[in-house]
Amino acid sequence: MPVTWHAVATVAPTPVVTQIDVRVYYDQNGSLAPDTAEGVSGISVRVLNEADQFVGWAITDDQGEARLTVTAPEVTPCRSRSELAAGAGAGPA
Repeated sequence: MPVTWHAVATVAPTPVVTQIDVRVYYDQNGSLAPDTAEGVSGISVRVLNEADQFVGWAITDDQGEARLTVTAPEVTPCRSRSELAAGAGAGPA
């Protein structure tokens, strides 16, 4: 009896390199925009993929800003600025 071979190809997704800019600020004057001296420094910013795997981190500077460059199979935004400002989806500290 002849042997039949079947080849199965698995295509891996092309990794995407993404730069993420984050600004954390305390809106002291209620302007809904970051002003000078409203940045919050020393905040740990972590990036997780959809499988909750850690892919990057940074700490905010004196202006409350952090820049991360991560490589992932794909990038999906998870929170909008308004959701974060309202505290929606805030996880445990």
